[in-house]
Amino acid sequence: MGLPFSYPFISCFDKLPVVSYVHYPLISSDMFKKIDDTKSKLSISSNGFLNYIRILVFVNLKYYYWKIMRFVYAFCGSYSNLVCCNSTWTYNHIKSVWKLNNHQGSYYNRNFETIILYPPILNSNEEKAIKEIPDDVFNTRERNVVYLAQFRPEKRHELVIDQYIAYYKWLQNSPHKEVEVEIEPLKLILIGSVRDEDSNYINELTAKIDKVNNEIIKVAEKFIELKVNLRKSELINDYLLKSEFGLNAMWNEHFGIVIAEYLAYGLIPISHSSAGPLLDIVVPYDEVKNEELKDGDGCKFSKRDLQQLEDSMGGIEDSEAGKFASGFFFKDSSDVDYSNEDNDSNQSLQLSDCFKLVSLLPCKYKNQLRLKNLKLYDLRFNSLNYSKIWGDKILKPIKLLEIENRDSKGKVEKVY
Repeated sequence: MGLPFSYPFISCFDKLPVVSYVHYPLISSDMFKKIDDTKSKLSISSNGFLNYIRILVFVNLKYYYWKIMRFVYAFCGSYSNLVCCNSTWTYNHIKSVWKLNNHQGSYYNRNFETIILYPPILNSNEEKAIKEIPDDVFNTRERNVVYLAQFRPEKRHELVIDQYIAYYKWLQNSPHKEVEVEIEPLKLILIGSVRDEDSNYINELTAKIDKVNNEIIKVAEKFIELKVNLRKSELINDYLLKSEFGLNAMWNEHFGIVIAEYLAYGLIPISHSSAGPLLDIVVPYDEVKNEELKDGDGCKFSKRDLQQLEDSMGGIEDSEAGKFASGFFFKDSSDVDYSNEDNDSNQSLQLSDCFKLVSLLPCKYKNQLRLKNLKLYDLRFNSLNYSKIWGDKILKPIKLLEIENRDSKGKVEKVY
């Protein structure tokens, strides 16, 4: 969370260097945007005079409370000698909120620095085991879309199910049936753990899935399944190493470690187009040069690509997205930041569109994409990379600073 309220005491009284590893900022600019959105939607005509005043007072109190907290948060954070952020999204928010700090040095601490350090994904033994799997076995997959996430509302499982229904209905009315092209439906598998307070949520999901399988899909095979609290070995061997696609539906997932795991285990990612998955994980990648493409706006699949694939049943490999994209992105009208531009016919896909698109992908292209993503994982998330950055950019400078601080102490302080 990035809770730095003890930093001033540690830095001033003990003269110890402070390192922060922030996964999610306590205060972010998004929180103030939500307040502005709430204010813009308020009106006396729609809320009534008394209710309008009550909401306005509450919103303003929250606004000034957060303003005070942001100042305290920034003040305490300025005592950190080195800040590590787990993603570009977190980095941007920390740089925005901790404005007392900058790369040239802060008023309180001239040794300040901020870096991005992706969290460790798999250990070296797990990575080695994956590399030892033969390519033909690694690419033998079932037409499953796995969604690995804890069962709670912000993970948007209901949205996923609704979008799958739209995809399944499209499949039943697909024009390809007229030319006798059979497209096998994708199977959607929702996997995760559940907290006690979310037991009602899992019950509602179970009831909804049963209704969909029995009343809409109406076949013996269940195309939507729900798996709760699987053992790790079962999760890996039966699903991650045997399924074609991995899904993430959360809006503004600050990093999205499960999507990096998808890359490692050979699942082609389908993710919401925001935050960590967009900026750090499912990035456009040039396999020939073994490097990330910095300007990847043209490397996203769009509705135009879907239409082309529907019309020709091929040729996607020749598009810019087909050459460099690492996975598939979608947006939804329920997103907080959804705009009319996202609804343009040539712009963002919805999740049901992603399901359609990946259903039509040639096997050869999927295998190429899967193996390319393994190289991308090695480039960005390999455990050796994490160890090297941790040693070079954190341990070494902090050790030097600790020695410098120790030498500045009095003789008695040095002993104790």
